[in-house]
Amino acid sequence: MTRSVRPYRFGLSLLLPALLLAAPAGKLHAQENLEISCPVSEVTTGVVTNLPEDWWSTSQLGRLGGAEIRQIGGETVLTCLYRIRDREVALMRRPPEGAMSCRLRASGIGFSCTAPQKLEVSNELRGKICQASIQGQIAWDYQGRRRWQRSNLERICKGAENSLQPGVCFNRVMHGSISHGSGTRWRWPPALKLCAGTLDSQATIACFVSAIEAQQPWQQAIEACRAKP
Repeated sequence: MTRSVRPYRFGLSLLLPALLLAAPAGKLHAQENLEISCPVSEVTTGVVTNLPEDWWSTSQLGRLGGAEIRQIGGETVLTCLYRIRDREVALMRRPPEGAMSCRLRASGIGFSCTAPQKLEVSNELRGKICQASIQGQIAWDYQGRRRWQRSNLERICKGAENSLQPGVCFNRVMHGSISHGSGTRWRWPPALKLCAGTLDSQATIACFVSAIEAQQPWQQAIEACRAKP
């Protein structure tokens, strides 16, 4: 379950340069890697609430202490954490467009994001974008096996044969720390069922995460959120 950031008192806000806030997310293309660093090593906080006359506050300095990859509403968020006394302030951003997965650097500060490998489409899969994006590209288990049975490929891609979204959904559910209510390690059949035929992986996962947070059993959450045949 996503760990929430404790709010700092008195309506504190981050005083960062406007240029930083407007920085583009960037894009990733096939076979590219992108190293993402936390934007600043220190942040300064201050009170933004209007105070009565004769009252003032002092700003406080927070230093970079670590990074996390969180799931917020079913969406992956890259998070840099700054320590201010006994509290944390978070700076967050989405992964770059086109990223298949992101991981923490070995240092624990910063991120490495990767794009899908360049598709090598066999004659058998030519014209089947969904199947080509999954077969040999996405592991269906936690042993890294990427060779899918044809029947399972057809099941997950049915209704979305020319879309990448079923594969993106399955990869995030199986390997992206999405909780099913009792943990984040999935059996592949429920993950396949949730993602089969989806044309919007983000909406499908967000629906499921919301249902789990509302204490709905995962089987019912899958039925409520999966694409209907």
